[in-house]
Amino acid sequence: MVQLRPLTSLRFVAALAVFCWHVGWLRTYQTGYVGVSFFFVLSGFILTYAYQGRFTRLRRNPVLGFYRSRLARIYPVYVLAFAWSLFLTPPSMYGGIGSWLGLALANLLLVQSFIPSLAAAFSFDGVAWSLSDEATFYLIFPVVARLVEWARPRLTTSWLLFGAATAWLALVGVLVPLHTGWQSWVIYVFPITRLSDFLAGVVAAIAFAEHPESGGSRWRWSLLEGAALAGAVGVVVAGPFAPQSLRFSALYLPVWGAVVWVFAHQAGCISRLIAHSAAVALGSASFAFYMVHRLVMRSLATVSLYHYGGPWWQDLLVLTAALAIALIVWRRYEEPLRRRLRTATRPPGRRRRTLVALVGRGARRNAYARSALAICPTSSSDHGSARTSSTR
Repeated sequence: MVQLRPLTSLRFVAALAVFCWHVGWLRTYQTGYVGVSFFFVLSGFILTYAYQGRFTRLRRNPVLGFYRSRLARIYPVYVLAFAWSLFLTPPSMYGGIGSWLGLALANLLLVQSFIPSLAAAFSFDGVAWSLSDEATFYLIFPVVARLVEWARPRLTTSWLLFGAATAWLALVGVLVPLHTGWQSWVIYVFPITRLSDFLAGVVAAIAFAEHPESGGSRWRWSLLEGAALAGAVGVVVAGPFAPQSLRFSALYLPVWGAVVWVFAHQAGCISRLIAHSAAVALGSASFAFYMVHRLVMRSLATVSLYHYGGPWWQDLLVLTAALAIALIVWRRYEEPLRRRLRTATRPPGRRRRTLVALVGRGARRNAYARSALAICPTSSSDHGSARTSSTR
């Protein structure tokens, strides 16, 4: 399966948008909402793209394998950030040890977003609520993927997009009359409500799977990429004029679906530019950056090196420190531990088959080498030089 490098790079842009919201940059445009919505849309797209054809039937082993893979993907960094947040969150912040322990348990179980309170959802590491939503999406994804496999032969892309547009307009109609207060939790945090973001990504992935080829010139796709980004910027800039209930997420769903679909084709000059290894590395570390940047802010605040609305160098210090920590966590902790967890939780039968396959490949290579030596004998000095070269 083709790696969608531009989409990996765009993850960092979304994480940076959330950072800008938390330090007060561009706060008028509520970039935090923008970034989180993009994460959810991208999640729906990537999972549908990566697991297409895997859930034609809801069998136990594929479903459990999917859950293990997702847990290995998010939980190590999540737990690390949660452990860090414990040192910054005394029980007095939540009215005593009882409430503190209850919220800590909810965070560990990834269910804090189901508590109808913004204070509970944003407890400990404030950004972790979105992982509670993601865990809900992961839980139901096998069923969603099964429905996708059932619907694809029966729906054309045109009907799919028409249905998605109708559903989006209905969502807008429901959200416009709503106000802030407790309804903010329902609109912004509640996982069932945010399922609309995830499903927008699923729809974009189905449309991409129907037409994955990038016909046309590079300049045509470059114009499409530029138009998609311009549309995204336009919606973000126009955001302050829309009702707050739409700015939480619904306003951005069509444009994020378009951005993800266009850049998944990797056919224009912009996608080629952001597919550079440095941009992809930042995108790969974006999850760790997202999880730790608030903790860096709070940690520096305890030693009077940061306060909200302070001088620009403090914001730059937070950004630099969070980026450095994120890159280290990604390279030295997140990726190695994810590989170990995925191997450790693999069913024993599969591990044995993998070992047999590796041994078999090694035996075949040795057999080929012996055959080559028999056909083309060499002197002992040649063997010595070959060993030296291989050692180098």
